[in-house]
Amino acid sequence: RFEDKNEVRGRMAEIVKKLAAGATFFDGTHVFTPHNDVPDDSALRLIVLSPEQFYSREEPRLAHEAVLNYVRTNGTKPRYRGNRLLFLAPDHGVLTRLRDCIRVALAWNSIVEDVAAMRLVLDNLQSEQAKKELNGAEDVLPRVARECFKWLLCPSQESPTGKPSVETFALNTGGAALGSEIERVCLDN
Repeated sequence: RFEDKNEVRGRMAEIVKKLAAGATFFDGTHVFTPHNDVPDDSALRLIVLSPEQFYSREEPRLAHEAVLNYVRTNGTKPRYRGNRLLFLAPDHGVLTRLRDCIRVALAWNSIVEDVAAMRLVLDNLQSEQAKKELNGAEDVLPRVARECFKWLLCPSQESPTGKPSVETFALNTGGAALGSEIERVCLDN
């Protein structure tokens, strides 16, 4: 019963915002923010692309077009400091798993809330089981989100008149926190 556009996407944004909170390397982090709401200033900014702008090795076009659109435009006017933007894109293969995990967590949360509001009557054992399942489902979410948002996309341009392109770097999803992993990849490359 949970819709992708509302509940699932909102919960996904919350999870990714928490993951990206450790990225002190950036002056601003924008989660699922449209290009017209990202300021065009000299601050280094991390933009987390929405689930619709996923990256796939087989079909990188969606993510690359989104990156180039952010770099070129700031709403209806051109962007002048597109070189101050870096992008984090979700992996197409893991995106479905993340959505399913979010739906499971939302469902268990709904059950626990219904029991607390006395809209649903369960015995003590069942109520504790629901709380345990909710905690388990919530614990899985940051790990799956980390596996999903693993592509760092960096716009580049060889010469001032050349055509802009997008370089893709895979982040290590099993290592350090997301913020420090992004910093490491940026400094290495």
